[in-house]
Amino acid sequence: MGTTRGIVRGIMGPYEGYIRCCYQDWLKTQILAFAQLQDGQYHYSWLIDVPEMFNVRSPGKTCVCALIDSQPGSSQIAINTSKGCGGMLPVAPIGLYREASLRSDVPLDTIGAKTAELTHGHELGCMPAAAFVHIVDKITHEGMTIGQAVDDAITAIPELFPQCRHMGEFRAIMSRAAALAAAHHADEDDLAAIHALGSGWVAEETLAIAVYCALRYPIDFRKAVHAAVNHSGNSNATGAVTGSIVGASVGYSGIPRTFVDDLELRQVILTVADDLYHDCPEILVKSQYETITDKQAAWWETKYIGNTLHPRNW
Repeated sequence: MGTTRGIVRGIMGPYEGYIRCCYQDWLKTQILAFAQLQDGQYHYSWLIDVPEMFNVRSPGKTCVCALIDSQPGSSQIAINTSKGCGGMLPVAPIGLYREASLRSDVPLDTIGAKTAELTHGHELGCMPAAAFVHIVDKITHEGMTIGQAVDDAITAIPELFPQCRHMGEFRAIMSRAAALAAAHHADEDDLAAIHALGSGWVAEETLAIAVYCALRYPIDFRKAVHAAVNHSGNSNATGAVTGSIVGASVGYSGIPRTFVDDLELRQVILTVADDLYHDCPEILVKSQYETITDKQAAWWETKYIGNTLHPRNW
């Protein structure tokens, strides 16, 4: 959305501003029925035109309360003191996205942290989000193995956030996850290792458990996800993050069909993923006042600025 505006119209704001706007659309899907949407009311994403999105999916109270609040969270103004995993879970798609040249001087990892800050104010709610983005990005765009990407994140995140008071805690649990994955060789040891890392209710534990499971089974999506969900903690969160990391490594074709064939909103998910990865192409239209004549540019503008192109017409 932001990049499309920058390319098509030559003007854009911070990435996290657009993400917050889309979060507001998502909030409507959790508190309204599709039939309650008002005709003519502007929205920020074509996803709100998908009726199936309007199902209550146990949204985290922290996220909902933060989005209802008129003041978005940031590193300057923490909206709360939460380090729950809800701020980290939505950032995986950011790792799929890498313009040839980001339209700001903000690293991709930092966009992940700023996104988490919109709803979660604790440093340990935001640093794991940056690391999660970093891992997915390095696997997807640079061809790193999961192990290489995790090691790179453990090194890179402290350099990006040198003033964070809780950096020692973050590095310690990430290093512990990597060490446990290297030390355990029997499947029955997984549960004990996961419990040693925590329960996954807070972001650093969620990421650490996912990293452990991904490192244990880097090319076996099924085993990695099964290990990530078979514990007594926040298994849906740890399973989602594990699936994102291993899925980025093995690719869509490497995910067993049982996880894909009956996936709800599969085509919508694939469309968003493809658009993030390939991005709006660079074109010559640069003025916000210029009439759009390029057919491809007009298509992207309609889809990601006007938000009026219904998915059934693609």
